[in-house]
Amino acid sequence: MKINVLFVAHEMQINGASFSMLNLMDKLSNRCNFTVVTPFHNGPFVAELRKRRIDYYYVPYDRWIEFKDKDYNMLKLKWLVKRDKRNQKLAEDFAKTIRNKRIDIIHSNTCVVDFGYRLSKILKVPHVWHMREFGKEDFNMYPLVSEIKFRKTINDDNEIVCISKAVMDKYSKFVPKEKLHLIYNGVDSNNIIEKRKFTKSKKEKLVLLQTGMISKAKGQDITIKAVDELYSEGIKNIELVLAGRGDLKSLGVPTEDKEWLKYLGQVSNMKEVRENANVEIVSSRKEAFGRVTIEAMMGQIPVIGSSSGGTKELIKDNENGLLFTPGDYKNLKEKIKYLYDNRDEIKRMGINAYNYSKEYFLIDRCANEVYELYKEVLNK
Repeated sequence: MKINVLFVAHEMQINGASFSMLNLMDKLSNRCNFTVVTPFHNGPFVAELRKRRIDYYYVPYDRWIEFKDKDYNMLKLKWLVKRDKRNQKLAEDFAKTIRNKRIDIIHSNTCVVDFGYRLSKILKVPHVWHMREFGKEDFNMYPLVSEIKFRKTINDDNEIVCISKAVMDKYSKFVPKEKLHLIYNGVDSNNIIEKRKFTKSKKEKLVLLQTGMISKAKGQDITIKAVDELYSEGIKNIELVLAGRGDLKSLGVPTEDKEWLKYLGQVSNMKEVRENANVEIVSSRKEAFGRVTIEAMMGQIPVIGSSSGGTKELIKDNENGLLFTPGDYKNLKEKIKYLYDNRDEIKRMGINAYNYSKEYFLIDRCANEVYELYKEVLNK
């Protein structure tokens, strides 16, 4: 008998969290009936739900965790005055709508919305809360409620999925270990590139790739500084390709008239882009997991990654990639220079990365572990 799961979404676009959610639903569709609730009417994520013919509901709930920028205090006041009560009313009303679905488990796909938690209390249905981000440490996001209330809510009748040991360490400070479940993200096999032409000589251009939303949190500014310095030191046969939506000006570093810099914007053909890359860079401040790291590895691309968060759990230094000191563009420059000078290492690490990612990080393993958690929760 299939398990009826209500997934609680939070994104209009399809970023790493939503990719992972869609992959899970694809892999578990023969064992679970999925329904999705989303705070957006339309957009790329909703389009994917329609394509898959997954039932979904639009409910305009608000986030309870937000970026700590110039609008943060205003959002915190709005939450206190209006949006907290509004979220509760929306949950009560939606509970009446969804009751006939006979939901077995509510699965929130992120820490930034509390709508699933509210629904679980109203419907008296088990709640799985997927922690796919740190919040403060990676995106400078903070709760709109007090830290005491945040911790109390997270600790109240929820099963917490952590996508890395680093994330688990954060929550283990206030959540009992029996409620915490380490389940690394899985990546779809369509990212696999079985045949790759490796660069062999310094006469060939070294193509570096960095993917993800353009922001200082993702560290493209660090990468640009590193490559710029290499280029100014005489290494001309190099190119940095950036792929992801956003504004390069937000990085606060010069990007104009850089003949070695190529900005693609958001792309839909990432596998094709990776086929033309030699090395991938992950210079994020602190990734909770680092989906793009595994995607690169499946393409036989060694990753130079920031030695922080989930990234340092995925990259085995000098075996399937290289680690550099977080935020240190000069150290990143040294790692790039090493692979520029030692092209045979790109092949060795790329093949190691390929075998490692296929063995441990395919979506099938992740989906099976999530399904086993569902069964465990229902047996409780």
